[in-house]
Amino acid sequence: MLKLALFTDIHYIIDSNSGKRKAHMGRILLRKAILRINLEIQPDLTIVLGDLIDDDASPQAEAQLTELARDLGKLDSGLIVLPGNHDPAPDVFYRILPQLPDPWLDIKDCRIIPFLDAEAPEWNAVRSADDLRRMRLARKGFDGTIIALQHVPLSPPELELCRFNLTNAADVIEIMRGNNIQLVLGGHEHDGFDHEQDGIRYFCAGALCEAPFRYYEIEIDAGRTEIREHQIQWPASLQLMDLHSHTEFAYCSQDMELALTPLIAREIGLDGVAITEHSGQLYFSRDDFWSAEYIHRGIKGAASKHNRRDEYLRQARQLRADDVCIGLEVDCDAHGDPVMRPNDREDFDVLLGALHYMPIHEIRNQDPEKVYDLFLAQMERFTACGIDVLAHPFRLLSVNGLPIPERVWRALLELLRINHVATELNFHHIAPQSEYVRACIDAGVKITLGSDAHQIHKIGELGPHLRLLQELGYDGELKDILFDPRKNK
Repeated sequence: MLKLALFTDIHYIIDSNSGKRKAHMGRILLRKAILRINLEIQPDLTIVLGDLIDDDASPQAEAQLTELARDLGKLDSGLIVLPGNHDPAPDVFYRILPQLPDPWLDIKDCRIIPFLDAEAPEWNAVRSADDLRRMRLARKGFDGTIIALQHVPLSPPELELCRFNLTNAADVIEIMRGNNIQLVLGGHEHDGFDHEQDGIRYFCAGALCEAPFRYYEIEIDAGRTEIREHQIQWPASLQLMDLHSHTEFAYCSQDMELALTPLIAREIGLDGVAITEHSGQLYFSRDDFWSAEYIHRGIKGAASKHNRRDEYLRQARQLRADDVCIGLEVDCDAHGDPVMRPNDREDFDVLLGALHYMPIHEIRNQDPEKVYDLFLAQMERFTACGIDVLAHPFRLLSVNGLPIPERVWRALLELLRINHVATELNFHHIAPQSEYVRACIDAGVKITLGSDAHQIHKIGELGPHLRLLQELGYDGELKDILFDPRKNK
């Protein structure tokens, strides 16, 4: 079986938002697609069918294409990329992107033939005589599935499935029929279409740059083709909130921009987002944070010259809305107390508590069980301090190679229950403890979903969270188990 991932029509441009076409979000959408393709589809080959950028005449065109090429290099699969009519000419395009296979690519009993059709009036295209000959040769000595790739889609002219076509579509289809070329993949027409006739499947992928921001999974097995549509935009019916998204105030931020967070959240269909930041990083210097000195000194040891909390709050307040909460990721100090000043409680919509440091290595060398005892002792005090959510509850233990015994997660669950604290599903660095999550649901401990985004394209990436709940057998309404800070105000 051959598994393909497919997307098309990114139309990336930095400073343009032209209605439906979210060209200014092109790079973010591309990165989201790549993230999900690597995680969800894991294809043998990824295919991109053109219009990577929006304006090939722009002075920034090659720089924009280079940015996208860098991102495409993060795909875990092989890659075929075609230029579209908005991209630079092939000689420029392929100085930046991987060259096409010539004359075709054979992979897992399939033959993939890419075509660079010349532009024709009214944004149509025409296939050259040389490429028509290549189509006829493709079947010679090969009995597997043949797939044609092109930017401008192909369809039977009499059906008018699309505003665009090859001007010599009838000749192309005749060759396809005569040589049993079963599948043709195109882009360009942003709404897409899917039609099968006389043994040929004509598929045009919807544009990545227009909601719901589509990408595709294609499986080809013994002549059978299955195409599944995936969407970056979440269905509004799910009413999803991402309650853990960082900002440029984080010392560990990579490219976050506080002002963009609500815009991205809305475009991808979130019902709400919480802007959060590490309290230890807002009150302490970079050196004091990374050395864990802030853990030992606690909030009383914070120097006013390092205080960035007020500026963070000032900027975040400008974005507060019905679907935007202002949050704080409250660090736990060495005594189990919050690294947070008393007035922080009233200034934030949601407080996420987090344990980021314990002297694990020193303790486990003496007695590993003492690590768990210290963890629970700190959690007993910390979960009673007024936090709303315990973020990534066992991450610190798991990343240090410690298993989570049932006695430990059951004890923490009880602390959360009696203190009315929710628990977070968080896949940043490590997956949650599934037995613990199921037990929380059964015990009535509320759940939150957090991307823990430190890169802007990871805002709202909640697919693993939803899959875990499905794997645990939860089939009820999400609103019944999810904590929503807006309902507590």
